[in-house]
Amino acid sequence: MDYMREILESTSPPATPGRSEPEETNFEEQEIELEGTSNRKRVEKILDHKKRAKETMMFKVKWLGYDWETHEKYEAIKEEKLKLFEYVREMKKTNPRRVRALLKNIPELEEALKV
Repeated sequence: MDYMREILESTSPPATPGRSEPEETNFEEQEIELEGTSNRKRVEKILDHKKRAKETMMFKVKWLGYDWETHEKYEAIKEEKLKLFEYVREMKKTNPRRVRALLKNIPELEEALKV
């Protein structure tokens, strides 16, 4: 009867005979392990660009897995070369004047037109 009372009053299930108690999860250690992984958001598509006075080029970005769009500086997304190149190629077809202005400000994107 005491065994049943222990079971009912305990907050965790009783240990199974022959098995050791499960170790407590240390969430602080798990967070530390995750810090090394890349939790950087990925660009789904670049939608538009504009130049701010005395600032760098800004790109309107649609993020992969999210429903929102944000304006980001070129420096923040320059690692997303494939998406930038796709955007430049698309703009070349639809609005060549804007592409010339973009390439004037960011010459390294000219590679997109050579491929």
